[in-house]
Amino acid sequence: MIMGNQSSAYLFRVSNERPAAACIQVSAEIEAVIAGRRVAGVLREISRQSARIEVGGLLAKPGDLVELSLPALAGKRIDVMAEVVRANPAELALAFVVVEPGSQKALEDLLALLLAGDGGGRRKSPRIARRLPIRYGQWAEKEGELVDLSRGGLGMIVARPLGVGDEVLVLVPRVGGEDFKLKGVVRNQRAVQSLAKKTFQVGVSFDADDRDQALRVETLLARLL
Repeated sequence: MIMGNQSSAYLFRVSNERPAAACIQVSAEIEAVIAGRRVAGVLREISRQSARIEVGGLLAKPGDLVELSLPALAGKRIDVMAEVVRANPAELALAFVVVEPGSQKALEDLLALLLAGDGGGRRKSPRIARRLPIRYGQWAEKEGELVDLSRGGLGMIVARPLGVGDEVLVLVPRVGGEDFKLKGVVRNQRAVQSLAKKTFQVGVSFDADDRDQALRVETLLARLL
């Protein structure tokens, strides 16, 4: 449990100057202390810097501090102090403020474990949510936006609809100084209407038998985290 002055030498603050980290989408039971009340909740997303939890009710407002107790290996817990950045009756979006030094390694191990497993949900592979500019098409000639990635496929936003069943080449440029070319098949698609324009969110699946591409995806996932 995190106790005492937050400026203690035993604690450090998570820098706000670090690049936004990708979030792993998961489903795991957690505990939280909100306004002095201990409640049970469900962890839906987590990164090195943030988390999104469901706690069943509007229990906090932006700016409030929340103490999270996350599951770890060997039955232990990871204690993290976080600030509420967005709140509604369904969920809280949190930014980590203070992490005990002894818990930092455990948090890194938890992220690696979640990425290696199934994320605790119904998907075969955990997804990481990260928005990046990409190129896609038969020759990666069109511009789009990556929204999530897993070992099994990716989600992207495009300006024009694609055909379900079409093969597509996706180029994720300049991640760790390297471009990643990924081939897949369009599996689903839905229109997304905003005030500015209409776009399409497309789900692409990868060939599970393509071992070379699987290695590239593993490398890309690690770099995005």
